[in-house]
Amino acid sequence: MVRLKKGYCRLCWHQASQDAKGEVTVPAPARRWPPLAPWDVHTLWGYLNRIRPVLLEWSNPHNPVGRALIIGSLLFAVGGMYFLYHPGLLSGSDNWDGDELRSGVTAATAKLSSEAQFGPGTINYEEILQAGIAEKGHSSQDAVTVTLASEPPDSAVFNGGAEQADYTVTADGTDTAFCLKVYAMKRKQAMGYDFVTTSIGEGACPSA
Repeated sequence: MVRLKKGYCRLCWHQASQDAKGEVTVPAPARRWPPLAPWDVHTLWGYLNRIRPVLLEWSNPHNPVGRALIIGSLLFAVGGMYFLYHPGLLSGSDNWDGDELRSGVTAATAKLSSEAQFGPGTINYEEILQAGIAEKGHSSQDAVTVTLASEPPDSAVFNGGAEQADYTVTADGTDTAFCLKVYAMKRKQAMGYDFVTTSIGEGACPSA
Protein backbone atom coordinates (compact mmCIF):
# COMPACT_ATOMS: atom_id res chain seq x y z
CA MET A 1 0.00 0.00 0.00
CA VAL A 2 1.51 3.39 -1.10
CA ARG A 3 0.84 6.34 1.17
CA LEU A 4 -0.50 9.37 -0.73
CA LYS A 5 -0.35 13.11 -0.18
CA LYS A 6 -2.91 15.25 -1.99
CA GLY A 7 -3.45 12.46 -4.46
CA TYR A 8 0.26 11.96 -5.18
CA CYS A 9 2.71 9.45 -3.75
CA ARG A 10 4.94 11.09 -1.17
CA LEU A 11 8.14 10.72 -3.31
CA CYS A 12 6.47 12.29 -6.32
CA TRP A 13 5.06 15.09 -4.16
CA HIS A 14 8.55 15.82 -2.74
CA GLN A 15 10.13 15.90 -6.21
CA ALA A 16 7.39 18.12 -7.58
CA SER A 17 7.78 20.49 -4.64
CA GLN A 18 11.51 20.85 -5.27
CA ASP A 19 10.94 21.44 -8.99
CA ALA A 20 8.47 24.21 -8.13
CA LYS A 21 11.06 25.91 -5.92
CA GLY A 22 13.80 25.61 -8.56
CA GLU A 23 15.83 23.26 -6.41
CA VAL A 24 17.17 20.31 -8.33
CA THR A 25 19.59 17.97 -6.60
CA VAL A 26 22.20 16.51 -8.94
CA PRO A 27 24.58 13.99 -7.36
CA ALA A 28 28.24 14.89 -7.73
CA PRO A 29 30.15 12.50 -10.01
CA ALA A 30 32.45 10.10 -8.19
CA ARG A 31 36.15 10.90 -8.62
CA ARG A 32 38.85 8.32 -8.18
CA TRP A 33 41.69 10.84 -7.81
CA PRO A 34 41.82 13.86 -5.49
CA PRO A 35 41.81 17.20 -7.36
CA LEU A 36 45.13 18.83 -8.17
CA ALA A 37 45.92 22.50 -8.33
CA PRO A 38 47.10 23.48 -11.86
CA TRP A 39 50.49 24.64 -10.62
CA ASP A 40 51.57 21.34 -9.07
CA VAL A 41 50.47 18.88 -11.76
CA HIS A 42 54.07 18.53 -12.89
CA THR A 43 55.62 18.45 -9.44
CA LEU A 44 56.57 15.42 -7.41
CA TRP A 45 54.25 16.45 -4.62
CA GLY A 46 51.37 16.72 -7.04
CA TYR A 47 52.15 13.30 -8.46
CA LEU A 48 52.33 11.72 -5.00
CA ASN A 49 49.10 13.45 -4.07
CA ARG A 50 47.49 11.96 -7.14
CA ILE A 51 48.56 8.37 -6.47
CA ARG A 52 48.20 8.52 -2.68
CA PRO A 53 44.82 6.68 -2.57
CA VAL A 54 46.20 3.78 -4.57
CA LEU A 55 49.39 3.62 -2.48
CA LEU A 56 47.36 3.56 0.71
CA GLU A 57 45.18 0.82 -0.71
CA TRP A 58 48.18 -1.26 -1.82
CA SER A 59 50.03 -0.80 1.48
CA ASN A 60 47.08 -2.21 3.41
CA PRO A 61 48.19 -5.66 4.72
CA HIS A 62 44.56 -6.78 4.68
CA ASN A 63 44.42 -6.20 0.92
CA PRO A 64 45.67 -9.23 -1.11
CA VAL A 65 47.61 -6.97 -3.48
CA GLY A 66 49.09 -5.00 -0.58
CA ARG A 67 50.04 -8.19 1.24
CA ALA A 68 51.79 -9.54 -1.86
CA LEU A 69 53.70 -6.27 -2.38
CA ILE A 70 54.85 -6.17 1.25
CA ILE A 71 56.07 -9.78 1.16
CA GLY A 72 57.69 -9.28 -2.23
CA SER A 73 59.54 -6.17 -1.03
CA LEU A 74 60.89 -8.02 2.00
CA LEU A 75 62.07 -10.96 -0.12
CA PHE A 76 63.71 -8.59 -2.61
CA ALA A 77 65.56 -6.77 0.18
CA VAL A 78 66.77 -10.02 1.76
CA GLY A 79 67.86 -11.40 -1.61
CA GLY A 80 69.69 -8.17 -2.46
CA MET A 81 71.63 -8.24 0.81
CA TYR A 82 72.55 -11.91 0.30
CA PHE A 83 73.86 -11.33 -3.22
CA LEU A 84 75.74 -8.25 -1.99
CA TYR A 85 77.79 -10.38 0.40
CA HIS A 86 77.95 -13.41 -1.95
CA PRO A 87 78.71 -11.97 -5.39
CA GLY A 88 80.20 -15.28 -6.45
CA LEU A 89 76.70 -16.72 -6.78
CA LEU A 90 76.22 -14.63 -9.91
CA SER A 91 79.31 -16.04 -11.62
CA GLY A 92 79.21 -18.83 -14.11
CA SER A 93 81.55 -21.37 -12.48
CA ASP A 94 82.41 -22.65 -9.01
CA ASN A 95 85.86 -23.84 -10.09
CA TRP A 96 89.00 -21.85 -10.73
CA ASP A 97 92.02 -22.70 -12.84
CA GLY A 98 95.60 -21.87 -11.94
CA ASP A 99 96.07 -19.01 -14.41
CA GLU A 100 92.80 -17.38 -13.40
CA LEU A 101 93.73 -17.56 -9.72
CA ARG A 102 97.17 -16.13 -10.40
CA SER A 103 95.64 -13.26 -12.40
CA GLY A 104 93.05 -12.58 -9.70
CA VAL A 105 95.62 -12.56 -6.89
CA THR A 106 97.98 -10.26 -8.80
CA ALA A 107 95.28 -7.76 -9.77
CA ALA A 108 93.59 -7.75 -6.35
CA THR A 109 96.79 -7.19 -4.35
CA ALA A 110 97.88 -4.44 -6.74
CA LYS A 111 94.56 -2.66 -6.27
CA LEU A 112 94.64 -2.97 -2.47
CA SER A 113 98.21 -1.66 -2.40
CA SER A 114 97.40 1.33 -4.62
CA GLU A 115 94.31 2.26 -2.59
CA ALA A 116 96.06 1.70 0.78
CA GLN A 117 92.75 1.73 2.64
CA PHE A 118 93.10 -1.64 4.39
CA GLY A 119 95.98 -3.39 6.08
CA PRO A 120 96.37 -6.87 7.57
CA GLY A 121 95.31 -5.46 10.94
CA THR A 122 91.91 -4.53 9.53
CA ILE A 123 89.04 -6.66 10.82
CA ASN A 124 88.16 -9.50 8.38
CA TYR A 125 91.12 -8.74 6.12
CA GLU A 126 90.92 -12.32 4.79
CA GLU A 127 87.42 -11.58 3.48
CA ILE A 128 88.64 -8.35 1.90
CA LEU A 129 91.34 -10.32 0.05
CA GLN A 130 88.83 -13.00 -0.93
CA ALA A 131 86.35 -10.48 -2.35
CA GLY A 132 89.11 -8.63 -4.23
CA ILE A 133 90.44 -11.82 -5.83
CA ALA A 134 86.95 -12.95 -6.85
CA GLU A 135 86.20 -9.52 -8.33
CA LYS A 136 89.25 -9.72 -10.58
CA GLY A 137 88.54 -13.34 -11.53
CA HIS A 138 85.52 -14.84 -13.25
CA SER A 139 84.57 -17.64 -10.87
CA SER A 140 82.83 -18.02 -7.54
CA GLN A 141 84.04 -16.08 -4.51
CA ASP A 142 82.91 -18.90 -2.24
CA ALA A 143 85.37 -21.20 -4.03
CA VAL A 144 88.33 -19.02 -2.97
CA THR A 145 89.93 -19.65 0.42
CA VAL A 146 92.21 -17.16 2.16
CA THR A 147 93.82 -18.47 5.35
CA LEU A 148 95.98 -16.61 7.88
CA ALA A 149 99.33 -18.43 7.93
CA SER A 150 101.15 -16.34 10.55
CA GLU A 151 100.51 -14.90 13.95
CA PRO A 152 97.54 -12.51 13.98
CA PRO A 153 98.83 -8.99 13.23
CA ASP A 154 98.59 -6.16 15.74
CA SER A 155 96.20 -3.50 14.50
CA ALA A 156 97.63 -0.02 13.94
CA VAL A 157 94.27 1.55 13.19
CA PHE A 158 94.20 3.70 16.34
CA ASN A 159 97.81 4.00 17.51
CA GLY A 160 99.64 3.79 14.20
CA GLY A 161 102.62 1.60 13.40
CA ALA A 162 103.37 -1.41 11.24
CA GLU A 163 101.13 -4.38 10.42
CA GLN A 164 102.43 -7.61 8.93
CA ALA A 165 100.85 -10.99 8.20
CA ASP A 166 101.04 -13.94 5.79
CA TYR A 167 98.06 -15.46 3.95
CA THR A 168 97.69 -18.63 1.91
CA VAL A 169 95.33 -18.42 -1.07
CA THR A 170 93.77 -21.54 -2.63
CA ALA A 171 90.70 -22.21 -4.76
CA ASP A 172 88.45 -25.10 -5.74
CA GLY A 173 89.28 -26.66 -9.09
CA THR A 174 93.05 -26.12 -8.97
CA ASP A 175 96.05 -27.25 -6.93
CA THR A 176 97.69 -23.84 -7.39
CA ALA A 177 98.33 -21.94 -4.16
CA PHE A 178 99.94 -18.60 -3.34
CA CYS A 179 101.58 -17.14 -0.25
CA LEU A 180 100.88 -13.44 0.30
CA LYS A 181 103.17 -11.53 2.63
CA VAL A 182 101.41 -8.26 3.43
CA TYR A 183 103.17 -5.34 5.12
CA ALA A 184 101.50 -2.01 5.90
CA MET A 185 102.48 1.20 7.69
CA LYS A 186 100.07 3.66 9.24
CA ARG A 187 100.49 6.95 11.07
CA LYS A 188 98.53 7.56 14.25
CA GLN A 189 95.03 8.95 13.63
CA ALA A 190 95.69 9.14 9.89
CA MET A 191 93.07 8.23 7.33
CA GLY A 192 94.14 5.13 5.44
CA TYR A 193 97.68 3.72 5.37
CA ASP A 194 100.91 5.35 4.30
CA PHE A 195 101.59 2.31 2.12
CA VAL A 196 100.61 -1.35 1.75
CA THR A 197 102.93 -3.82 0.02
CA THR A 198 102.26 -7.44 -0.87
CA SER A 199 104.80 -10.00 -2.07
CA ILE A 200 103.38 -13.04 -3.85
CA GLY A 201 105.06 -16.42 -3.58
CA GLU A 202 104.26 -19.70 -5.30
CA GLY A 203 102.82 -22.39 -3.05
CA ALA A 204 101.25 -22.26 0.38
CA CYS A 205 102.87 -20.29 3.19
CA PRO A 206 104.79 -22.22 5.83
CA SER A 207 102.71 -22.95 8.93
CA ALA A 208 103.15 -20.48 11.76
